[in-house]
Amino acid sequence: MSNQFRFLQTYEQMVDAMLAAYPEDQAVALAVGGDYERICVLEHALLRANGLQADSRVVDAGCGSGRLATQLCRYPGLRYVGTDVVQALLDYARRRAGRPDFRFERIDRIHLPVPDAAADFVAFFSVFTHLLHEESYVYLAEAHRALRPGGKVVFSFLEFAVPQAWPVFQGNLDWVRNQSVAGHLNVFQHRDDLRLWAERLGFNVEDIHHGDDRFIPVDAMAATEAVPAGAYALGQSVCVLRKPLPGEAVAKAPDSRARPPRARAADPMAPNSRRAMASTASGPAKPPDPAQRPQPRRTGRGCGRCADAGPGEAGGAAGRAPPVGHRRRRCGTLPRRPAGGPRCASWCEGGTRTIGRPAMPQGAVAAFDVAIIGAGAAGLMCAISAGRRGRRVLLLDHADQPGKKILISGGGRCNFTNHEVAADRFLSANRHFCRSALARYTQHDFIALVDKHRIPHHEKTLGQLFCDGSAQAILAMLLEECGGVGVDLRLGHRIAAVERPGRFRIASDHGTFEAESLVLATGGLSIPKMGATGFAHDVARRFGLPVLATRPALVPLTFGGDDLALMRPLSGVALDCAVRCGPAGFREALLFTHRGLSGPAILQASSYWREGQSILLDLLPGTAAAAWLRERKRSRPKAEPRTILAERLPQRLAHALAAAHLPAEPIGGLPDRVLDRLGELLNAWHLTPGGSEGYAKAEVTLGGIDTAALSSKTLEAKAVPGLFVIGEAVDVTGWLGGYNFQWAWSSGWVAGEAA
Repeated sequence: MSNQFRFLQTYEQMVDAMLAAYPEDQAVALAVGGDYERICVLEHALLRANGLQADSRVVDAGCGSGRLATQLCRYPGLRYVGTDVVQALLDYARRRAGRPDFRFERIDRIHLPVPDAAADFVAFFSVFTHLLHEESYVYLAEAHRALRPGGKVVFSFLEFAVPQAWPVFQGNLDWVRNQSVAGHLNVFQHRDDLRLWAERLGFNVEDIHHGDDRFIPVDAMAATEAVPAGAYALGQSVCVLRKPLPGEAVAKAPDSRARPPRARAADPMAPNSRRAMASTASGPAKPPDPAQRPQPRRTGRGCGRCADAGPGEAGGAAGRAPPVGHRRRRCGTLPRRPAGGPRCASWCEGGTRTIGRPAMPQGAVAAFDVAIIGAGAAGLMCAISAGRRGRRVLLLDHADQPGKKILISGGGRCNFTNHEVAADRFLSANRHFCRSALARYTQHDFIALVDKHRIPHHEKTLGQLFCDGSAQAILAMLLEECGGVGVDLRLGHRIAAVERPGRFRIASDHGTFEAESLVLATGGLSIPKMGATGFAHDVARRFGLPVLATRPALVPLTFGGDDLALMRPLSGVALDCAVRCGPAGFREALLFTHRGLSGPAILQASSYWREGQSILLDLLPGTAAAAWLRERKRSRPKAEPRTILAERLPQRLAHALAAAHLPAEPIGGLPDRVLDRLGELLNAWHLTPGGSEGYAKAEVTLGGIDTAALSSKTLEAKAVPGLFVIGEAVDVTGWLGGYNFQWAWSSGWVAGEAA
C-alpha cells in the first residue's frame, strides 16, 4: 500500500477553516483537540515518567501546534525533531517553542527524518487515532528504525474499553451516516493487537494504560497553575514500547484465544500494574471451592478473594467478579506472609475491611500494638520496622491508596535518596536533631533494600538516585515488605478522634482501634490536592506538643511589576544558574514561569527565603561576564548584543536582556561602562520575590512539630510516652534531591524500632 497519508487533504482543510474562523491561538488549539495547556503538561510529564533526560533526543511525530515542544524547550541540551503534515501548525509550533535548534519539518508520507538508532524517544500523541491500522504499523516500524537500543515509543490511542471514548465513536457513526465513509474518522485499536504488533516489530511492551486511569504523575517541576501537581488521566489510552537492548529477548505476545476476559483494575497506580497488564493465563481458572478459600502463591501478585489475581495464581480467576459486598478497588498479594498474618495488603472500596479479614462488628474495638496514621513514605517504613520486631501493626490512611507522593516524585521515577546525605543539608530549629536517625538508618541501608528487590536505578547529578522505571516499583517494594511482616493496611478511614484514656484510642468512620503506641506520619501541608492536611500538627497540639510556624518550602517564587513583565514571556526558558539567598547558595537549573521563577536552584533557595528578602542570580556561573563582553566587543564588533548574549544564554533570554539593558546598535559601538553594567547584572542579578506559589506547589513543609519535644533517637514525645512523630510533620526539612525521602525512611525506621 502507499505510504501517503489518506487524510492529508481533509486535515489541511480543517485547519484552514479553523484559522479562518478563530484567532490563531484558539484555532490551533481546536485543530489539535483543544485544552492546549493541560495536554502540554501531561505529554511532558508522561515522557518524564518514562525516563526523559535533559539531553534526550526526542522525535515528536505529528507535533501539531507544538504542545510537547513548548515544554521540552526548558532543557538546554535536549535535541528535538517535530513533524506534521500541516505547515501552518509547524510555523506556530516553531514560534511557540522559541528554540532555533529545534527542527520542525513538514512531511506528506510515513517517515521520521532522523538517522537509524538516533532517538531516545519517539512520541505519537493523537496520531494513530486518525490513521489506518496499516499506517500506524508502518509508523511503528519507522520508530523502531529510528530508536537506539533501549529507546521508547510513547503513543496514545483510542479503545472501546474506555467509556468516555464512546462518544467519539458515535461521532464517527454520525459522520458515516450523514456525510461519507472517506471522512476524517477517529480510529480505535485493541491492546491485544498492539501487543502482537510489538512482538512482530521487535518491541517489548513497557506499559499500557486506559485513558481514564490517573497514571500520569505531574510533579512540581512539570506542574503549572492550570495543572497542579498530582496524578492525571490523558483521556486517550497510552502505550509505551521499548526497543530491546542487544541480546535482550522480545517478549512473546499472549494468545488472546487462550485467555478469558479479565476485569480491568480501577486504579492505574496499583503496585506491579505493569506485570498485571502484561500477564497471561493458560486457560479459564476453575471456580473456587467455597469450603476452602484458595491460598495465593508466594510469588507474584494477586488476591485469593477478588478478581485482581496475578497470572496463573490459584487464588483468583481472571475476570471473576469479587465476592458480594466486597467491591475491589485494587489488590496485590504480598509474599512471605507469616502464619496468622493478613492475606494481602489490599483494600476494598470504602475501606470497610481489609481483604482476608472479616468486617468489624458494630461497636467493636480492634486492638494492636502499634497504630500508625499515614501510609506515606515514613508511615510505610515505620510499619515495616515495627512489624519486623513482631509487633501487631495497624497502618491507617484517609486516602484510597498509599504512597501518593511517592508515585509523583521525581517525575514519576522517585528520587528515593541521595548518596551525599548529611545533617547539614537539613533545616531545623535544632540542626543537630536529625543526626541520630540518619546515622542509625542510612541512605546505604535503603539502597540495599532497593537492591534486594532488584529495582534498577541510577545516579543523576549531585548524588540523586532515581528508579530506571516507575516510582511504582518503590511503592510495591514497601507494600511487599509490609505484607511480609503482617502489617494490617486499612485505607479510606477518616479519623474522627484520637484519645488516650489508657491506651491510645483512634475513632474512625469505619470503627475504633486501640494501640499501645501511636505514630503520627501524615506529613505536612504541601500539595493539599493530594490530601495533605495539618492533622499531625493538630493531634500533637492536643497532646501538648509545641508546633513551630510552618511555611511552604522547595516552592517556586512569584514576582510582580517590571520583573514579572520580563519573566512572563520567557516562560519555559531554562538555564544553568547559581542562586544565592543569604548564606545559602545552589548551582542547578533555573526555570522561568508565567508567575516568576522555578527550577531546582530556585526551589532550593526558597527554603531559605523570607518575605522582603532578595535573591541573587548568577546567569553565567564561572564566567566573568563583564570581561567576556569586552572580549566579544573586540573580536566581533559588528555583532548585535543579543547575538553575543545568545552565545551563552538561551536565545529568548538573551534577546530580552539586550532589549531591556542595551541600545539597539552593534556591540562595537557600546562604551565599556555599559557592558560592565550588563556584566554585573549577569553575574549578580538582584531580585526581590513578591511571594511563593504556596503549599499547592511546595514539595515539602518547613517547620512543624518542635524537635525539642521529641527524642532524637526514637522520635518519641518526651512528655507523652508511646506517642511518636515522624517524617514531614516534624521540624526537619531536607534539600531537594532525595533528602526528604531519606528523612522519611530514617525517622520511620527508628520510630518503628521503639514503638
